Amino acid sequence: MNICKNIANICTTCRPSVRAQNTLANANLGDPHQTFKRWADIPQPPSYPIIGNGYLFLKTESTALHNLYAGLKQSYGDVYKTTVLGDTFLNIHNPEDLKTLLANDGPKPIIPGFDNFTRIRKDHQTQYFGETPGLLAQGDEWYQFRQAVQQDMMRPKSALYYVEEIENIAVEFTDKVNAAKDQNGYVDIGKFCQEFALDSISCIFIGGKIGALAGSKDGEAMIEKMGVFMKYAIFIYMIPSHICHWLPFYKKAVKASTETAALISKHIEHAREKIDIEDESDESVLSKLVRKHGKDSKIPIVMAMDAIGAGIDTTGNTAILLLYHLAKYPEKQEKLYQEIYSFLGKKGNITSSSLLKMRYLKACQQESQRMLPVTSGIIRQTQVEMILGGYQVPAGTKVLVHSANNCEDSFSNPELFLPERWLRGHSDQHQAGAYSNIPFSHGPRSCIGQRFARLELYVVMAKMIQRFRIEYNGEDVDIKSGLVGAPDKPVILNIKER
Repeated sequence: MNICKNIANICTTCRPSVRAQNTLANANLGDPHQTFKRWADIPQPPSYPIIGNGYLFLKTESTALHNLYAGLKQSYGDVYKTTVLGDTFLNIHNPEDLKTLLANDGPKPIIPGFDNFTRIRKDHQTQYFGETPGLLAQGDEWYQFRQAVQQDMMRPKSALYYVEEIENIAVEFTDKVNAAKDQNGYVDIGKFCQEFALDSISCIFIGGKIGALAGSKDGEAMIEKMGVFMKYAIFIYMIPSHICHWLPFYKKAVKASTETAALISKHIEHAREKIDIEDESDESVLSKLVRKHGKDSKIPIVMAMDAIGAGIDTTGNTAILLLYHLAKYPEKQEKLYQEIYSFLGKKGNITSSSLLKMRYLKACQQESQRMLPVTSGIIRQTQVEMILGGYQVPAGTKVLVHSANNCEDSFSNPELFLPERWLRGHSDQHQAGAYSNIPFSHGPRSCIGQRFARLELYVVMAKMIQRFRIEYNGEDVDIKSGLVGAPDKPVILNIKER
């Protein structure tokens, strides 16, 4: 299983055809006087029969993938290939190459690896998803769904509509954290952050919180079953479709995913029955989607499914890491507290207006995601021939972009938690390019729920620091690799009332 696990972390199908490579090699791209290196000349680590470069990953069981790829970059440069079981993947590190890649994405970017997830939905979950796999689809199917939900998801006021409700959930979170601390003031915040994320995202997308923080059985079951699914998600993502459904974990993952879908669907149907289509004063996301597409449409249900499924782990784990950074750097935490106090006072409530003015709050969130992003790269399949890192890359190539968020070429002293680097006009403001740190991706397939995720992070951070002084005294935390990254150890904070 360990062998499968490590190979799965890098194995993905990317085998440009000989014809495609020959076509590109003979193509005249850009300046006719400029020469480009061939696809065949792209460096890669020494390869062995059958396993290819798999040995690199077999001997790094305890190494986070971003550290492994940082070592490969140091050895082979910003562009290199990795091959496992005959399949090749292009790896790039330079933000300028990412800019080129995304500029050639077109209106319907392809994210490889989703095929197995769409198969699960179409083969096992049509009663919940209908005929569309939602945002996991590709091509026209994806484009039509994204267009159906884009406006209501990406509009700034769509997220700000929920400030008061998310604040109430954050207060409940702080109460639960406070009640759970031991006699010395220590508490593991991991599960509570996931409960906060689930209650917040369900409040937005199904019109009311699941009750995870209050101990509801459905909330506990969703988190548990989503945990089972995410345990195997990296394998499902990486292993070819014709093999994946024969592997022993596949049935477990399908079962967990289907049971989660059933729970979410039950709550959505209950919320949808209460919606008055004629009441245009209801600005909730669910109500707007139902009014736009009708009560019989699957679009509101599928959007809620995708949002809740993604939100538990991505927002929950990001919140854990954000509070970890603030606890580890008390001087930055104190500076943040002073900003919060100046706008909210000791016990005041958050408003849309005050939230927009708290620059250091937003800078802390950006800096935490820069240092430890739970999604540390971007994956694309090229649809046209292009030049990356000076090499000719054919259409149909699967490309893994490794974020430059912790690269000294982009950020000075990248190992330091320095929120000031995100403050315009500050002496420590970074000079990195726009593509050096994009945790929510970029372009047509950027994270559609990013405004809601940021709102949740801003609010839980503000309420925690407004109420508590938090400390972290353990070992440094890193990212445990997976489809969605997670802290590699429990984050146990010492909390004290201010």
